[in-house]
Amino acid sequence: MHLLKRLIILFLFISVFPGCSFFESEKKDYVGYYQINWTDDGAIFSSKRQSRIDHGGHPDGGDEILAEMHQVVKIDPVTLIETTILEVPWGNEISSLSGLGTIDLFAYLIRDNQLKILKNGELQSHGALSFSFKFPRIVWSPDKQHFGISDKDEKFFIYDSNGNLVKESGDGGYIVWKNNQELFFYTRALQKVAIYNIQSDAISILNHDIQPDFYDTDQNKLLAVKEGVLFTCDLDLNSIATKNLSYDFSTLDAHYFSPDGSKLALSKNKVYQSAFSPSFQSDQPSFGIYLYDLETDVLTKVRD
Repeated sequence: MHLLKRLIILFLFISVFPGCSFFESEKKDYVGYYQINWTDDGAIFSSKRQSRIDHGGHPDGGDEILAEMHQVVKIDPVTLIETTILEVPWGNEISSLSGLGTIDLFAYLIRDNQLKILKNGELQSHGALSFSFKFPRIVWSPDKQHFGISDKDEKFFIYDSNGNLVKESGDGGYIVWKNNQELFFYTRALQKVAIYNIQSDAISILNHDIQPDFYDTDQNKLLAVKEGVLFTCDLDLNSIATKNLSYDFSTLDAHYFSPDGSKLALSKNKVYQSAFSPSFQSDQPSFGIYLYDLETDVLTKVRD
């Protein structure tokens, strides 16, 4: 019995010293796809995080990040071919990617709300924004001369393609471009859709309670997805139709309409947030990227 106690004490004594452990560390590679959005030609933008973790590699027995790389990649949703667009320095993890940009022109926010724009191969930094976004969404105008950033229905900003602030609204969000000079947004105060005109700075209120995700220019309809239901607002008929979608919206709660409005790119919002918090573990799964066809109701995995 005394011998057993001595062995236990010896084991504990040795294991507290650096480099001394009866357990071997385990090195693993992790790849995660987090923020997503669409390019204007129907491919998918995604931030990609690759980590090499040594489990038990620290003197205290904890995990050690041996190497880490952050990238913006473009994924062809048909061939699934992946192309690296930009390598992002460590500590500049992306919290939102712009939608309907191109590989030569897109904007993104990093986790401390700093705005960055990649334009013709040149990366421009525009400092931290005055508003702390929780669920930012960025979308370009059709002519790529402006982009807007919104945070659900809290607030929205409009910038020109050089990163100069054009408009800051204290009420409203869910911005969707109608044309090069006008955009739809949802005003929280009135709980209605409104149209903002950049040139005249005028706002027109519409009689529709919908938080828009997409505007169908051909049919003059606003589309939105909320808790697994597709809402289609016909602006000519002043009517709203609904359709239940067949994917698990509690897991895949971040959705982005394709440029033609026929598909959704899906991922998980909650992982977006935890991925860039101080307590984030680099081996946390990203839940991947999925495509949902709104016509056939077919869900397809693009990335794990």
